[in-house]
Amino acid sequence: MSPVTPRYRARPGSGEVFLRGALHTETDECILWPFGLRGDGYGVHYRNNRLCPAHRAVLQDATGETGEGLQAAHRCGVRTCVNPKHLYWATAEQNMADKISHGTHSRGERNGRAKLTPELVAHIRETRGDRRGKKLAAELGVSYSALCRIRQGKSWKHT
Repeated sequence: MSPVTPRYRARPGSGEVFLRGALHTETDECILWPFGLRGDGYGVHYRNNRLCPAHRAVLQDATGETGEGLQAAHRCGVRTCVNPKHLYWATAEQNMADKISHGTHSRGERNGRAKLTPELVAHIRETRGDRRGKKLAAELGVSYSALCRIRQGKSWKHT
């Protein structure tokens, strides 16, 4: 699906106007939030004087539910999409599984703070029986506990 972005001028209340328009859409295309974004790429606006994720706000309006204890998840995998047809209430585990299947989860080297690559992780695992773990951790710029978690299969599980 190619994204469809209706254009509205950014003025007070325009976010609510945009969300109302998204609620009544007939399109199956993504409707991209054209206003402010959080650092993680999700659309945000103010509702009732509080910062609110745009996709969560439109899902609350579409379902009439607050989604207490649940997350607003995207079927399309597009963080800025506010098409209610693409959104549903999900548990944290369901939402995480969606992120992995869409390829939008920032695990491993996709994480902006990652110091390792899959090749370095493989090297760490190959040296499991080697007693030079602390030296290797220092060489790689990671903590010894991080190195141990990799060797135990507690982190970098996806590699």
